[in-house]
Amino acid sequence: MTAEALEGLDEEAPAEEVAQRLDGKVFPAVLAFLKAMTVQAGVREP
Repeated sequence: MTAEALEGLDEEAPAEEVAQRLDGKVFPAVLAFLKAMTVQAGVREP
């Protein structure tokens, strides 16, 4: 089920889109971590 929900996303997909595709079944701490990692990697601005 998870693989199908995430199909078509790439490494630049926003954390919010990932959470939406997973019907919000992602811990808020994980979303904060993903946001911090993408900013640190320079993928997108905060």
